[in-house]
Amino acid sequence: MTYNLPTTPPLFTFNGRVWLNRVGGPLLLLALGGLLALAYAPWGWWPVVYVSLGGLFYRLQQQPTSWRSGWQLGLFAFGFHLCSLGWVISAFSNHAPTPEVKAVAYPAVLLMSFILALPYLGLGLLWGYGQRWWHTPARRIVALALGWVGLEYLRLQTVYGFPWNLLGYAFADNLVLLQLSAYTGILGLSALVAVMGFGVGSRRMGWAAVALAIPFVLFGFGTVRLWQAPAALPAVDTVVVVQTPVAQADKWDEALRALSLRRYVETSQLAQPGDLIIWPETAVTYDLSQNTRVQHTLATTLPAQTTLLTGHPRMVTTATGDTYYNSLSLFDPASATLPGTYDKQLLVPFGEFVPLREHWTFLGRFATGMFNFEAGTGPVGLADPTTTRARQLLPLICYEAIFPGFVRRHLGEAAYMVNVTNDAWFGGTAAPAQHFAISRVRAIETGRSLVRVANGGVTAVLDGYGRTVAQLPPDALAAARVAVPGPIER
Repeated sequence: MTYNLPTTPPLFTFNGRVWLNRVGGPLLLLALGGLLALAYAPWGWWPVVYVSLGGLFYRLQQQPTSWRSGWQLGLFAFGFHLCSLGWVISAFSNHAPTPEVKAVAYPAVLLMSFILALPYLGLGLLWGYGQRWWHTPARRIVALALGWVGLEYLRLQTVYGFPWNLLGYAFADNLVLLQLSAYTGILGLSALVAVMGFGVGSRRMGWAAVALAIPFVLFGFGTVRLWQAPAALPAVDTVVVVQTPVAQADKWDEALRALSLRRYVETSQLAQPGDLIIWPETAVTYDLSQNTRVQHTLATTLPAQTTLLTGHPRMVTTATGDTYYNSLSLFDPASATLPGTYDKQLLVPFGEFVPLREHWTFLGRFATGMFNFEAGTGPVGLADPTTTRARQLLPLICYEAIFPGFVRRHLGEAAYMVNVTNDAWFGGTAAPAQHFAISRVRAIETGRSLVRVANGGVTAVLDGYGRTVAQLPPDALAAARVAVPGPIER
C-alpha cells in the first residue's frame, strides 16, 4: 500500500513575473523618473528623455486599468521630482531657523515631491480611462503629451505650482536647441520633448522616426537662426554687474553686514559716469529706504555720476504693525534718494512667506527666511521712475523669472530685463545652474536681453538670442562693465 504524505509548502517561492509587477515595476518607474533629472542643468544629458519617457510610455500601454496607469505615472513623477528637487534639502537643513525645522528637511522634500506628483497621477487615470477612445498609438501619444503640457500650463499660473524643470528645460543647456522657444515658448518645447520620449516608447517605427528626427529639426532651425543673427546688437545701456559672494549664514550677521556692504562698494569702483551699477537680491541687508546712514555711505563712496540698482528688505509701518517687502530700488548717489522701487510680487512659499500662517501660527516654525514678506501689489516696474533708464528695464527678483506669463504680461516697452537673485541658499547643489538655465529661456522667448546678477549663483548678461555677452566666474569677488544689447527684431 502506498501512502501519500502531505507536503509542506516551501517557505519562499520566487516568481519572476510577479516580482517584476509588484516590486520591480514600481522601482523601475521611480528609477525612470529619477533618470529624467539628468536631462537638466548642470548635467544637460537631454538624450535620456528617450529612455526615461520612452520607458514610461511603454509601461503605460501595458496597463489593463486606468488605476494602474494613474499610479504608475504618479510614481514616475514622484521619482522625477524627488531627484530633481533634492536641492531643497539644502535650504532647510543648512539655513533653517530652528533644529526642529532642520529635522524635517528630508520629510519636507518627500512631501513636496508627493504633492507635485498628484496631478500626474490624475493625468494617468484620465489617460488610462480614455484609451477606449484612442486605440491608435498616434492618439495615445498626442493625448498624453497634451495632457502633460496642460499640467505644466497650470503650474505656471501660481507660485504653488512651482514650475521648475518643465520638460522643455531639458534643452536649457543647449542654446541651439532652445531657439524655437522664441516662437513656441517653453510649453512648445515641452510638447516636443514629450513626443520624443513617447514616440520611442510606442514601439512604432513611424513614431520612433519622428521622435529621433525632432532634435535634428530643432538643431537645424536653431543653427540657421543664430547664423542669421547679427554678431552684436546695438547697445541700449551700460551696466556694471557686481558679484561679492556672501554665505547665507553670514548674510544677516550684524558683525559682517558692514563688511559686506564695503566689499560691494569697492568692487563697484570700475563704473564710469552714466553707468548703472547692479547688485544682487538683498545685497544691502539694511532697509535702504529708511537708513540714512547707509544712504550717506553709498552717496559718498560710489563712483560719481552713476546710479545704483540694488536689492534690500523694505519695512513699512502701519497701524496694524510692520510689513516687510523684498525690494529692488534705484539709488541716486548725487541726491541720496531712491527715485524708483519695486516690491517682489511672486514670493517663494516657506522661503519668503508661510501660507496660512495667520491662521495656523505653528507653521511659522517651518519658514527658512529671515522675514515673513508680503507680496508687492503695485506695478511691476520701478515705481515713480524719474529717468528714462528706469522705464526701459523690467525688474525681476529671484524666481519671478521662471514664470514666462508673468514676464510677458509686464514686459511692455522695456528694452531689457534685470533679474537679481540670491542663490546662496542652495550652496553647491544643482539649483543655481538650473535657475540660470531657466532664466535664460526668458531672454529667448521675449527677444530682450537679460542682465542677471546673483549672489551664490550665475551672474551674466545675455542677449535676446540667449547668447552670453559676459559672465563672471562663479563664487568669485568680481565685477564687469557691459554694454547691454537692445531688443532683437522679429
